[in-house]
Amino acid sequence: MVRALGYPRLKPSETSLTPTCDAVGQPVKTGYEARSPVHAFGFHACWILILLIAAWWRFSFPQTPLVDKDFWGYLSPALRALTGHSLEHSYGRAILYPSLVYAVLSIFRDFRAIAVIQHALGLGTGLLLLATWCAVRAAFRTHHTSRRFYDAAGLAMFAIFLFAPQPVKFEFFIRPDVICPFFAALSFFLLVRFLLAWRTGGGSRRMLAFGMSAVFFSFVLPSLKPSYWLSAIFTTIPIWCFFFSRREKLLHRFLVILIPGTAVWLLLVLPEQRSSRSDEVSHTFPPQSVFSIHAVIIRKQIAADVATPDPAVPYSQKTLRSTLALLDEGIANARRNSPGHMQSLDCNADYLLYRDPFFTKMADGELQKSEPRIEFYRYYFQRAWRKMPGAMLHKVGIQLAMFYNLHCPAYDGHSFELKKNYVISLEQFEVPDYHAELVAWPPALYYMASVAELENRGATIHAPKFLAFILDRLGNCYMPGLIAWLATLPWLCWRADRRARFGLCAAILAVGYAYNFGNNLGIAILHTLEIGRYSIVQFATTLITETLTGIFLFEVFATAIPLSFSRAKKASYTP
Repeated sequence: MVRALGYPRLKPSETSLTPTCDAVGQPVKTGYEARSPVHAFGFHACWILILLIAAWWRFSFPQTPLVDKDFWGYLSPALRALTGHSLEHSYGRAILYPSLVYAVLSIFRDFRAIAVIQHALGLGTGLLLLATWCAVRAAFRTHHTSRRFYDAAGLAMFAIFLFAPQPVKFEFFIRPDVICPFFAALSFFLLVRFLLAWRTGGGSRRMLAFGMSAVFFSFVLPSLKPSYWLSAIFTTIPIWCFFFSRREKLLHRFLVILIPGTAVWLLLVLPEQRSSRSDEVSHTFPPQSVFSIHAVIIRKQIAADVATPDPAVPYSQKTLRSTLALLDEGIANARRNSPGHMQSLDCNADYLLYRDPFFTKMADGELQKSEPRIEFYRYYFQRAWRKMPGAMLHKVGIQLAMFYNLHCPAYDGHSFELKKNYVISLEQFEVPDYHAELVAWPPALYYMASVAELENRGATIHAPKFLAFILDRLGNCYMPGLIAWLATLPWLCWRADRRARFGLCAAILAVGYAYNFGNNLGIAILHTLEIGRYSIVQFATTLITETLTGIFLFEVFATAIPLSFSRAKKASYTP
């Protein structure tokens, strides 16, 4: 790890420390710049000290993990496997995270091991962010930012991530969102190293190793959280560019895609498909969830089809009228019994999905069989896109605006009371179906007793005032930074020397922003970003991308402004 926190080796031609001059004759350092022994010692001592303090802080809390209303789909497969049953898909949840929970519990037989390992992965995420930060400096051909300032900014970003309360609270929960930041940071680091290796020596074994690893771990993310499918596709675009590059050997191009693609299929996709066959909810839940999220828009489309019958609709008027009546009743119940929730959707979709009898009554109606009902939900979601694209795009735009605004929600939450979450955990344990399986495994009894004990003395995770101030300012600056980065791209692409100087760093920032945009776009299309954890899970990628954007913009302006002054002087000079 210490070696990773240095800078990647470049070709001899790119490691020169000979100063060059910018447009106004000021010397600018180029390429790789070695740390002096004193500076290197100070840098490594600082990040080790920050890491140790952050580790002490994390592990000073009780390590009893937390659960929420969705926990049973992730924990029950592990409990069943531990009590003599097979490890099977449950409640429509992906099998990868339950498999990891099963592995941890089978080895340690203690629920606290889950929180300990997830805290360790949180610390590892911080180290990966710092390693990525150190690697990105080599992407600049010239540096107006001093080495000391750059390292100090990286250490500040490292400390902000490790001491921010959002990731720490997240690491207590038994849910896959918790470990997504680690794999996002890992794949981002690998992609950065791939791009650097490709620039300095295409076809090397190191470059191929980084590329193959980046592809594999990019697709681990959607196996944990399906909303990351678009992120996995967008962030691996550099790999696809390499695949279609005729300058590279055909064998190398195929190896970068074939080996990780085969591993993804054998280790992630195939086990998921096999496991989901026995879980009926995995087939019914996604279309029901999408239908409930878009219930208000779909209701308008069904009403239009009832008012003006369309021969292309494969459902009778009787079926449409009965569905419309049930949907009107369900939406009214959601608005009346759960006001103020999911206002961007005009009704609480979770209430309609979990608490209202709409879907139960649908099963008792004309569409009694499961497959026709699922097809009905899918058909009207697709029909709403075809017939009401404006309304659907408006919904997507509203959802994206919840993240891309002057208060980025990834930085929300500066204080969390664990006591409240332990109370919620106890409430979930009292559900009869859950309780019966929990008491069947003895370590689960100790776990529930630990939660009951902490119900009255849970600690509070909070950020100091200065850190809360920094997090608020970062939330305010994320969108302006993104706009400023986009605004520099035409200037950057206009000339070859600018592309050579800033192009690679701009591409790295594009990958960083793609993690957020792909995830947010997937959620905006199929769900809603009103759920806070959908934004907080992006804290790590948001922080490093925004901080790197600040350095990038400084380098660009430090290059462009002296150039403009130089031209002004030449224009005003009269011999």
